[in-house]
Amino acid sequence: MEKFNTLLFDEKYTPILKNIVGVVYDSAPAYMHLMKGAEAIRVGVPNFILGWIISLGFMFLAVIYSWRPPQFWKYVGEVLPDKPYLYFYCMNDTLTDHVKLEELIEE
Repeated sequence: MEKFNTLLFDEKYTPILKNIVGVVYDSAPAYMHLMKGAEAIRVGVPNFILGWIISLGFMFLAVIYSWRPPQFWKYVGEVLPDKPYLYFYCMNDTLTDHVKLEELIEE
């Protein structure tokens, strides 16, 4: 959505804006916590050792780029502010922090 937002406000794509009636999120946006992201990667890789190696690499990059999650979260809330939003999410989703998502919805 962050990239979508930047495209929409480029003059070339502004005619598209009048045709957008709302935004639907399915299990997103996810306020991904470091350990949850690493766990998702580890579980998603079939090879146990490779999963751990990739997870550790993810955690290393997440620490280096620690400014990205707050920036992403900020932009998600700014996309098409005059349009309605529909969020599909589950309270027991192990990856999406529903409390953070509800804070975004309130905002």
